[in-house]
Amino acid sequence: MECANEEDGCDSHAMDTDEEDDSYDETSDGELVRKEKKFPKFDANALVPVFTVGMAFSDKSAFREAVIKYGLAKRKVIKFVKNESTKCRAVCSWPKCTWVLHLSKTLRASSWLIATCKDVHTCPPRRDNSLVTSKRIADKYEKLILANPQ
Repeated sequence: MECANEEDGCDSHAMDTDEEDDSYDETSDGELVRKEKKFPKFDANALVPVFTVGMAFSDKSAFREAVIKYGLAKRKVIKFVKNESTKCRAVCSWPKCTWVLHLSKTLRASSWLIATCKDVHTCPPRRDNSLVTSKRIADKYEKLILANPQ
């Protein structure tokens, strides 16, 4: 929307979002307060990751690590069926399970967002988890082994 003049109530600087910091808002008292994030950020410190639609990730590898952490914590076998340059899709390997996560790169937020999240498993916990690898076991118990060499 273009404004002919500033008397119409349009501010010419409001149209240019590249120069302004839109992460702050001004209250009625004139104080600057930080706006709440539009997209929820993934909590990497959580023991069992929780996913929601619109959750933001810094990159695809962070999403993959979070899904693997989730699969290990919940004892589910998760597979990445699509891993392309602009999207990544994770599904449960159990034949009739409906659990699915779809991550895609978005231009408007310049980050990776979860587009689809069906976080309901219809499968039992599994002992034969292909996500458990020797490297992950070594990473988990490395500090414990180094602290107690005997």
